[in-house]
Amino acid sequence: MIRRRFLSVVALLAAAEPLATSARQNLLSAGSPSPPTAGHEFVADTSLPSSPDLSNFVALSTILTGFTDLERDVAGAYLRSIRADAAQSSALDDLIARSGIASSDPPKTLAQLSAKGVFAAPESLALTSLILAHWFSGTYSQDRGVVTQTWDTALAWRACTFTKPPATCGGQIGYWAKAPA
Repeated sequence: MIRRRFLSVVALLAAAEPLATSARQNLLSAGSPSPPTAGHEFVADTSLPSSPDLSNFVALSTILTGFTDLERDVAGAYLRSIRADAAQSSALDDLIARSGIASSDPPKTLAQLSAKGVFAAPESLALTSLILAHWFSGTYSQDRGVVTQTWDTALAWRACTFTKPPATCGGQIGYWAKAPA
């Protein structure tokens, strides 16, 4: 089962980047600013967007990623990056409305979200791919370049349980001699 999950995540990540690139190109044609091409920095910004907006984003992200313990400060950074772009912000508003995330009976599974038809719209599909790319890579784009929001807690490391972030200690000396469970 671990190998199957790993292969699923690798396939998802492989598909996410071209979709995110396509989303950026589609959003660019809608008049948004050009995507960053250089620079890479780490940002630990703790100013969070409004609570209902953040809660809706976390609920949507939980369904998309399959992880239930997403960090709100990290979610806030990803949400701010989406809200900073008018076309992406509009696509997010549409996605939240179509999905019913903010309703009294929100979807709880990916299948329920899909049944609402949110992946049928190209803008929604591109935005969900971009959200997944943020969570699994731990990065997002700004006008000044690529920003690393998190490294150790990027979801790619949790999805690939057989590995860890480089420069992260895995245990006591010789821990690597034991085969993974």
